[in-house]
Amino acid sequence: MAKGRARKRRTDHTSESFVDAVHRMEPELHHLGGVLATLRIFGEAGDSIEPVALAALARSMEGPVDELAACWRLMLEAVATERRIDAAA
Repeated sequence: MAKGRARKRRTDHTSESFVDAVHRMEPELHHLGGVLATLRIFGEAGDSIEPVALAALARSMEGPVDELAACWRLMLEAVATERRIDAAA
């Protein structure tokens, strides 16, 4: 019975990490959606866009993409940890 409690606690911790990572991804995904909408508007307008403007859009996504990648790695680690726990049981 103590074994089941310890395992449940570890599973809950993994679930919390997973949910935290998903919540941290949400604003970054909104930012990405906004940049994609801006690029779509630029494409449909057919006007020439200054390279500086495109570079600024690219720079605005550096942080969010890094955060998304970090959250994704955290989620993969949580799944791997859960699999190791299940395999050990």
